[in-house]
Amino acid sequence: MHDAPVNETCRREFEAALFDGEQPDLQMYLPATDHPEYLGTLVELVLIEIEFRWDKAFATQDSLTGPLLPEYVARFPALRDADVEVLATEEELIRGRGQERRVQAERTPDAPPARIRLGDYRIVREIGRGGMGVVYEAEQVTLGRHVALKVLPTSALGNPELVSRFQREARAAAQLHHTNIVPVFGIGESEGEYFYAMQFIEGAGLDDLLKELQQLRASTPSGSAGTNKVASSHQFTPTDRDAPRAARTLLQGELAQTFVP
Repeated sequence: MHDAPVNETCRREFEAALFDGEQPDLQMYLPATDHPEYLGTLVELVLIEIEFRWDKAFATQDSLTGPLLPEYVARFPALRDADVEVLATEEELIRGRGQERRVQAERTPDAPPARIRLGDYRIVREIGRGGMGVVYEAEQVTLGRHVALKVLPTSALGNPELVSRFQREARAAAQLHHTNIVPVFGIGESEGEYFYAMQFIEGAGLDDLLKELQQLRASTPSGSAGTNKVASSHQFTPTDRDAPRAARTLLQGELAQTFVP
């Protein structure tokens, strides 16, 4: 894939609009076409919107026919300058998650995880899936530390570009430090599987809390402490584009913008 830089402000604002229930026009969030961040931002926003549309279809059981990527390539010819094959692979991973979730839902609560150990980490249970990873509750054995472990899907291991993207994501997440951002403890590889460990935080799914957030906005006067709290939370979006909406957590009444998927 074309490894072009991404305008993080555009990405954050576009994601916030999607998760607030709006129907943002992707084109309105792009830099100028001659800007060096145009292609990278275009690719990122297209993947975000594709995942959002598939997630919505899975949640509502709406039918989407065929891949969505060709529609974006027709709308934004500049996408041909990116690696369209890799983009198509990413969409396939996103689409495959629907079936994976159905299988997961059919498991009994006491069903053991497919993995027992990954390097220094003992797997406890699977807690979420995204287009670019499976997240497990786990224990770092040597430190006795409770963590969330994100693992690159085995279906992506044969694609060097997806492996590279996963590693870049992990390194970028590890460099962020803020009270509203889940810290990354470590990045690793074991027997050909790539992963990174984060602080494990339990909380309510965002999907269950969007109505509460909207009610807060509607009932809180502009400029009040409650509004400022919401505005502050929107300055930090998930470090992982592939984290499902329901994976974000509400901690002690405040919207945490990073995740345990």
